Amino acid sequence: MDYSTHIHYSTHWRFDEFLPGVAVAMLKNFHRPIWERISRYGAYHIALWSYSIYLCHKAMAFIVDSLLAHWTLPAAVEPLIVACACLAAGWLLYRLVEAPFMSIRARQFPTSFASTKPLRRSPPVPVNFSQ
Repeated sequence: MDYSTHIHYSTHWRFDEFLPGVAVAMLKNFHRPIWERISRYGAYHIALWSYSIYLCHKAMAFIVDSLLAHWTLPAAVEPLIVACACLAAGWLLYRLVEAPFMSIRARQFPTSFASTKPLRRSPPVPVNFSQ
């Protein structure tokens, strides 16, 4: 099944864009411990890998889709495999390309924003408005 045309070219009658948002809102509001655990651990890593996932997700979707074209899979399985492949490829791209080059950049061009000493602030000057 070519699911990608149904996802990327959805109609107004489909809830592809709406249901994940509702699911996240329900998880956040009605299952607080699960939401906190997911947002604490999962969101951190997804945020780290997000640019790498963005760079490779479309190509990975086409590659996996062409590899799975010869197999007959249930409708919900193929998008799940594509999502896992995109996450894995994003993780690899982050670990093998982005992270090493970010550390090289940090060594070659240290940031001026990271201060090693805490800022010293002078005490506030009292203002007398009664005069």
